[in-house]
Amino acid sequence: MRNLHYADCALYCGDVNVLAKRTLLQYAEEFPEAREALLAWYDLACKTDFSSFAEVQTVFTAASWVGPEYIVFNIKGNHFRLITTVDFTFKMFRVKAFMRHSQYDRWTP
Repeated sequence: MRNLHYADCALYCGDVNVLAKRTLLQYAEEFPEAREALLAWYDLACKTDFSSFAEVQTVFTAASWVGPEYIVFNIKGNHFRLITTVDFTFKMFRVKAFMRHSQYDRWTP
């Protein structure tokens, strides 16, 4: 597991900002078996205008609200976890971590 280092500011990709695509691409290189699913999440997240967690769950049905601030997405059929925070006012996801399911079992918010 690797924590995010914000090398870039927000990359505007549509209705929602995702911080930062470069980090997602690094995760895709680190976990090539998750690349397609991770980039599919990115594309879908960018094209959808979310105003609440309930709206996130209509698109990403397996998303979970964890702790006071995290949304965790199952990636590639529950094999990986993408941990984000979200600001619905500014339409922005911040990628915090990406890891295998087994690593997530040991993760604490």
